[in-house]
Amino acid sequence: ADEERLKAEEHRLSRMREEVMNEKRNFEMRRSGAISSIQEAEQLQMALNIDRETLEKDKEHMRRVFRDLQIASEELQAKQAANDEHSLALAEKETALREGFAQMKSAAADLSK
Repeated sequence: ADEERLKAEEHRLSRMREEVMNEKRNFEMRRSGAISSIQEAEQLQMALNIDRETLEKDKEHMRRVFRDLQIASEELQAKQAANDEHSLALAEKETALREGFAQMKSAAADLSK
């Protein structure tokens, strides 16, 4: 009877050890999965930070390009205004020259009469 109780107790302890080992394996698998998930999340966070830095650099570059384009546009408008004024002055000189030439031609015609 003692021997049977001893065997039953050994069998019960063996099942308990097996259950503990199974629980330990399951825990280790869950732990390993959690560690993998954390590492993946950290990698995604690093990639996101790199993307944010790149985006900020691109935005700053675009701001500089926009400012440069604004300055160039203002300079171009100023040059266009100066060209328009110069063209107007040349047109006025051309008109004055034509009128002067017409007057000289008329005076020459009067002299030749």
